[in-house]
Amino acid sequence: MLNHFHKACYICQEQNKPTLTEAVIPMALGGTHSANKLRHVALCDDCHHLLSKQIDEPFLHSYLLQTEMLKIFNQTTPTPEILDFKQYPSLENHIPNDECIEYHAYSHHLLFWQKRHRHVESESHTASPKSAQSSTMYLFFNPQTIQQVSIEDIVLAAKSVRKQFEHIQKMTLLIHVSPPKNTDTASKSWRILQQQLNKQLKPYQAKCIWQSNCQHPFQALLPLQNQVSLSFENKPTIQEATRFLSRLSLGLFTAYLGEDFLQHPIATKLLHNIKNPNLPEAVLKQYQLHTDSHTEVSALLTSPLSINIGITHVLGKVICFISINHVLMLLDVCLLSDLPINAQKKLHLAPFEDSDQGLILSFTALDSHYRENEFAAFFTEKSTRMSDCKFHYEVQACLHS
Repeated sequence: MLNHFHKACYICQEQNKPTLTEAVIPMALGGTHSANKLRHVALCDDCHHLLSKQIDEPFLHSYLLQTEMLKIFNQTTPTPEILDFKQYPSLENHIPNDECIEYHAYSHHLLFWQKRHRHVESESHTASPKSAQSSTMYLFFNPQTIQQVSIEDIVLAAKSVRKQFEHIQKMTLLIHVSPPKNTDTASKSWRILQQQLNKQLKPYQAKCIWQSNCQHPFQALLPLQNQVSLSFENKPTIQEATRFLSRLSLGLFTAYLGEDFLQHPIATKLLHNIKNPNLPEAVLKQYQLHTDSHTEVSALLTSPLSINIGITHVLGKVICFISINHVLMLLDVCLLSDLPINAQKKLHLAPFEDSDQGLILSFTALDSHYRENEFAAFFTEKSTRMSDCKFHYEVQACLHS
């Protein structure tokens, strides 16, 4: 079946014919064909790049990345239809059309980010403060709960997340919202609503994009619907990854628990972790990292990394924790009653229930051999009692902390 993929992989430069894995993708991803038709392609099992007569560049990594994600979550193979990024035509207005970049992301949204930031990526192997002043972050509201989301919810989300990234002066925050079912999006009242919302979002350099049928491709793939995909221009140090995730978690936790949460010692501990990430000795030894009083640990990640930051509830106490490669560190512990009233109501946790209830933001670097560095993370609710929460997040961002 694969004999028409006759050439050796030009990425890994293997002389022998590489072992190829057959995949099926929508023809639309190859350029000019109908989105409903499928195309057979093959992947090099050594470097995982796409090989095809019809696509002579490594344009699509989706099949590989889905396969890697499936290994992690032990799911079944997804249908190829979920790869069709043409579902989001409204995004095209925000993207320059003269740049075409490889598709190596967990979802097509990162493709758009890379188009926008190709010039930053190519300037230098090391991101400079100047090049860091241009980035785009995406927030996605879960379409299944969108009917419960108010303008205030969306504005609070923009305000809370933007506050944590004040050091990025030119960050655009795009918030994707799917209109409730049976909404006449052409009506005057709907246009007025959009204008009102975007007016309130403007101070936070945010803009709302309304999309019909806004089902994320990975909803068909993963049970977790609140995903965070991060793309780094260079391999990050553990400090950079930890610092970035701490910043992001503080923004998301604040958006969920209320602004009063920022005054709580737990938030203070998270802020401290942004400025000075606490890396346990076991992790330092694991990566054979070296540091002294003058320099940060500078070694790049050479193996998969897993970071979790969360607020959870155990036996009447609220615990904020961070774990790096399963080495657990407590950032803070307090009584549930010590949290601000709004946060208590939002957490809505009763003593002696499941010990893993709470909010957890996790970060996983999948593999060290990728030519580009892709990472996936999940912002999840570990509690059935929180299933009535008003909104969920999906964020895609660039590391500039």
